[in-house]
This record gives sequence, structure tokens and C-alpha cells, in this order.
Amino acid sequence: MRSTAPTYYRSYALTVRPLDGATNVHDDLLCKFVRKYCEYYYIVSEKTEEERHLHAGLFMKKPVTRSTLTTMLKRVYRDFSDEERRVLNQGIRIMYNIDFIQNYLDKDDDTELILQNLPEAGCLESYWPPSVEQEKAKAAAAVDKHYAKLKFLWYQHQ
Repeated sequence: MRSTAPTYYRSYALTVRPLDGATNVHDDLLCKFVRKYCEYYYIVSEKTEEERHLHAGLFMKKPVTRSTLTTMLKRVYRDFSDEERRVLNQGIRIMYNIDFIQNYLDKDDDTELILQNLPEAGCLESYWPPSVEQEKAKAAAAVDKHYAKLKFLWYQHQ
């Protein structure tokens, strides 16, 4: 049986939803985490009272697997119940473009900005994981395959 190598990503969308609502303690824990491990980030709280929860767009300093990020966040929120940990696990998604931040997090309801550190527009390209379709299309369209590979590596390490 062939095992697949783990896939490392640098951009993640996150939802933290404690059962009794997110408090300032939850906010502070997440802010401390992102300042340590993220190059760029955007964190908001949504709703109020018991429904209050956190959303974040995270751009990691170093690529990590989704599993590793899940473990790291479960350690940050070590007081979570089993159900809250399950919801946290389901709330960690790979972010493929800026739509999560620009569209999903930019609501007009009780959304409140907690912390942000985003670069100028267009500087996040190297953080997005390329889709298989995008890579195939670029490779097929490339006149110089070597140059196309170098360009991809440049943006990946920029």
C-alpha cells in the first residue's frame, strides 16, 4: 500500500466556536498564537453573547500540515471540551484565495475586527496553494517549461 506524503500549506481559514461564546480570553489566546506563528493574519469576532465566535485568515511563517495546525490550536485551547475540539477541528480549512477574508469575513452584522496584519494587495499570491488544475494549465501553456518552474519557485519563496 502506497502512503501519500503530507501536504504543507501556508494559508488557512479558521473558526473558533466555544459552546458558551468566545470571550476576551479566547481572543487573547488566538492573538498570541498568530503573532508567534503567522506572517500575516486577519481576525474578527462574529455575533454576540453565547453565539459569539472567532474567524481568522492565517498566513503561516512556515508551511505546516493541516494536522499540525490542528494540534497546535488544540494546545492553545487546551481547556476546550471534546465537542469544542471537534468543532475547532472542522473549522480549520485550507485557504485558496482572498475571498474568505474579503467576502466571508466582511459582513455587516455584529462582526468586529480584533486584529489584522495584511500586506498590500497582490502580495499574498505566494501563500495560496496552487490547485492541480491551475498547475496543469500553466504547465501546458508554458513555452519554456524550465522558466515556468523557476517562476513558480520564485513566488513560492518570495
